[in-house]
Amino acid sequence: MTLEDLGKKLAQPDPIRRHAEKELFALQDYQERVKQLELKADRDVLLEAMAETVPHALDGLTGEERNDVY
Repeated sequence: MTLEDLGKKLAQPDPIRRHAEKELFALQDYQERVKQLELKADRDVLLEAMAETVPHALDGLTGEERNDVY
């Protein structure tokens, strides 16, 4: 095998490598979606807790303190 033949062979895309790269990109995309769903779930839980807590906490505040909260 000449150096030129080797260069041509190395220049050809390897199907196993292409498949591995495709799977890697799919896994990275999946991990990003999971991360976004976790962040959304955390945000929803926080908002729900705040929605339940804030109205009760507002009862004990003065008008000016309520304005500060809003």
